[in-house]
Amino acid sequence: MFKKALIFILGLAIAQTAYAQSAGTAINKFCSVLTDKDITSIRTRSVLMPFFISENDLSNFIVYMNVKMEKAGFKRFTVYTCKPTDIKTNGINADGELEITGEGPLFFLKKHVLVSTLWINKDDRWYIASPSVINTDK
Repeated sequence: MFKKALIFILGLAIAQTAYAQSAGTAINKFCSVLTDKDITSIRTRSVLMPFFISENDLSNFIVYMNVKMEKAGFKRFTVYTCKPTDIKTNGINADGELEITGEGPLFFLKKHVLVSTLWINKDDRWYIASPSVINTDK
């Protein structure tokens, strides 16, 4: 009985590790695609679409990014660099924190913003869940 429980727990740990690795791979690929892209460009929309389940989710993400970048003082909505700073996997969900760098108010100043993303595994692929773009806090 103990042996079966141990095998089950080991199998579960291996499955979690596989999910974590594939989530990390998806998040790193997303960052490489987003690097050197203008988040508001139609061309960027087409290359980011495979990371979203629907056009609406992608649109919400773009609005979310625009708000984050504007509040952080970015001069343009162009992502110079994107790199994951933290990835946590919990079953079929993953949280990815991304550090986005872009142009500040002066061309030689860089701005940074941390963007939290929620990823969901659907049909063995990782997608970014639609972020909330309307602040409901009172």
